[in-house]
Amino acid sequence: MQGAPIDHAIASVRRLIDSLDPGDRFALVTYASSASTTIALAPATDAARRAWSDTLGRIAVGGGTHMASGLDLADAEIARARRPGRAARIVLISDGHANEGDHSREGLMARTRRAVPGEYVVSTVGVGHGFDESLMTALADAGTGNFYFVSRADDLGDVFA
Repeated sequence: MQGAPIDHAIASVRRLIDSLDPGDRFALVTYASSASTTIALAPATDAARRAWSDTLGRIAVGGGTHMASGLDLADAEIARARRPGRAARIVLISDGHANEGDHSREGLMARTRRAVPGEYVVSTVGVGHGFDESLMTALADAGTGNFYFVSRADDLGDVFA
């Protein structure tokens, strides 16, 4: 993603962070040509939320869309820090145009299907006009989550609520 879609995605994550309670935990995996844990899973303290907001301002756009590596890393982050009795969720925000690594529909769906044995949910948010609705809805279905579409960041408040 680039331009308005990535701007809306970052703004949506900022709004999500602002809505977290101190008992919530949050992590952020970003991906372009590769994936990285931009924010490691941690409690949503006031200080952490301020630091996370600053981190969002430093996200740079570049490269392709290696969605598979993002899903792999998010799965690993949940597995690493899973706590009993806590509901875990991956929220995949994308235009759905994966073009690097295993970008096959089957490969991406296999990754979201890991949610069932991993006891978490994968929900997807299609951002901007022209996103791949078919893929994003299929990934949410495979991850037993929900699918949402937003055309602009202001619409994401309802999604995260």
